[in-house]
Amino acid sequence: TAYSAYVSTYGFPSPNGGNTIEIYITNDYTNAAWAGADSIEIASVLSNGDNIYSFPAHELFHTIQYEMFDGNAQSQIIEGTADIGADSVNTAFDAMSHYGNTAANNWLYWSWYYGTERASLLFWKYLMGTYTSAADITSADYGMDVILAIFEDFETFYAARGRELTMNDLRGAIKNVYGGAPATFVNI
Repeated sequence: TAYSAYVSTYGFPSPNGGNTIEIYITNDYTNAAWAGADSIEIASVLSNGDNIYSFPAHELFHTIQYEMFDGNAQSQIIEGTADIGADSVNTAFDAMSHYGNTAANNWLYWSWYYGTERASLLFWKYLMGTYTSAADITSADYGMDVILAIFEDFETFYAARGRELTMNDLRGAIKNVYGGAPATFVNI
């Protein structure tokens, strides 16, 4: 399951302190899918076909973000990594083909999906490939150690400052964890 992959395989903390996460299928389409610290809501129109796997996995990753830094980060950080998480646990969902477009905007693509700005998956794939300790590029956990390490740095930073994490904080986390000059969207 997505939960066991995120927690047991990749090493992220249990969302909601290990307590139950309520999942609701709703006819309210205001937020197509949404996650809080202890619940997930998915519009019924999205609960069929491959969506029944990809949307819960994506939203479950948001509950982990809440556990680590209250999910309080710019959408480029939280949405991109939630897509990577869903992609890693669901063979039916290919985030790169769904959202990625390597030809647009000089290798950086910003898509608009239900009004939410999403970061380039190309950037996250690049970052994961640059710093991962995984040897097998085809393994599902390839690069997830990079996201975990960055999130752990975020967790410490957020606990000390209690404000929204920004792209500058991401650059700082990369530098803190991996040293040297951090990669940025502009560098790519």
